[in-house]
Amino acid sequence: MISIIRQNMMALFVALIMGIAAFAILTVQPVYAAGEDIDSGVYDGVPWRITSDYELIIGEKGQEYTFKGEEASYPWLSYSGSLKTATFEGTVYGRENMEDMFYGCSSLTNLDVTGFDTSNVTDMGGMFGECKSLTNLDIKNFNTSKVQYMDRMFESCSSLTELYLTRFDTSNVTNMHRMFAGCSSLTSLNLKNFNTSKVENMHGMFDGCSSLSSVDVSSFDTRNVGLMSEMFSECRSMVYLDVSNFDASEVSNMQGMFYKCNSLKTLSIGTDFNNANINAVCKATFPKTMYGSDETKYEAGAVIPCLGYSTTYTAGPDEPEDPCGGNHQWDSGMINKKATCTTDGMITYTCTRCGKTETRTIFASGHSWKHYKKAGALLKDGIEYYYCTDCNAKKNVKTLAGYASFYVKSLKVAKGKKCFTVKWAKQSATNQKKFNGYQIRYSLKSNMSSAKYATAGKASKSKTIKKLKAKKRYYVQVRTYTKKGGKIFYSKWSVKKSVKTK
Repeated sequence: MISIIRQNMMALFVALIMGIAAFAILTVQPVYAAGEDIDSGVYDGVPWRITSDYELIIGEKGQEYTFKGEEASYPWLSYSGSLKTATFEGTVYGRENMEDMFYGCSSLTNLDVTGFDTSNVTDMGGMFGECKSLTNLDIKNFNTSKVQYMDRMFESCSSLTELYLTRFDTSNVTNMHRMFAGCSSLTSLNLKNFNTSKVENMHGMFDGCSSLSSVDVSSFDTRNVGLMSEMFSECRSMVYLDVSNFDASEVSNMQGMFYKCNSLKTLSIGTDFNNANINAVCKATFPKTMYGSDETKYEAGAVIPCLGYSTTYTAGPDEPEDPCGGNHQWDSGMINKKATCTTDGMITYTCTRCGKTETRTIFASGHSWKHYKKAGALLKDGIEYYYCTDCNAKKNVKTLAGYASFYVKSLKVAKGKKCFTVKWAKQSATNQKKFNGYQIRYSLKSNMSSAKYATAGKASKSKTIKKLKAKKRYYVQVRTYTKKGGKIFYSKWSVKKSVKTK
């Protein structure tokens, strides 16, 4: 009996040891030898590889390569959170669309782009966006003479302390939307050479540049700019700002333009600032109490008046010492006036420590537009119909004449292991000249809620969606899109297809 018990105990012990060993094998992370590549491939005709030190190398020494495709979907972004350095070897020529090339590479500390030829690039939108660990970026060699889109180009590069752009040719740029937004460590920025004569969108251009004490925008030509909303929002260290040269005749929105610029001592504006063409809810307001040249007092949140001539506002005397030292503990606030889609509201907060109150503007939310069916069609040739999901307002929007016909009429979907491939009929060469590419959306829900999106170039006729859940049914649709004048236009969605992954 004792012998049997001992045998059973020994068997149990062996099983336990084997189980622990098996678990260790399953959970241990792969270890790569020094110099060994952890991933590699050829993307649109250009070789790339990632070393065991998480260095991204694009191209090969002594060779020349050109990105040949149109789809901005970079395979190395699967390692965006791990990449530490990136280098171009040999000479690599960019294609027209290099949007989001390094977007979200949050651990990237060094980026050598000396081997990257950008002479053919037209879209640099989001190229370095969310590269939060970059402290230095040398792009003096960039040829930007053909670039039209620089929106989000350096967005949230929060560790950059300096950025030299004196050689940037911006003569063809139309979109600078949030170009430097979130560059919270930049203390200065020389943009005297910027040619902005074609720019239409400057929304949030310097939003969140909280260390920027001044920026010279005296060379800015804003005659074609329609959006300046939140342009300098939360530039908390800005002391002097002169926008008296700004031509605001085409501007439709200045809302929040100087929001939280609490350190401003002087603010100079031009003749048509906040002109009558700008809706009341879209006008710029004072970020703090300031005084006009005639000593008129304007409280924080007051609309900056359109006087018809250039003028400079100055801040009043410093307020008495704050017993909380600026570290107020605000309550949840009391809404004095509820905001709507088109009108601002007001809310008052009270500090639970010293009793100080602060009234703030609740900016109008703006309409939340959604397509709706009219006369049996979601999209008629040249017209899109919308309604607001909040207040039920309706509008009809003219789009590109004839563009409605460039929609995907049929789909085929093939299942794979944790993936699927969606295929469609390729548009004619004539039609391809009239749109930029395809947008794919897919969801686990038949109503397409919580859908995820991907894009494909206009010459494509299929797209493989990877890293999905196994044995799950996905619903998928495709539509075409085109970029015109800094805006994106879409066709209607294709028929909906479903597929169950392996």
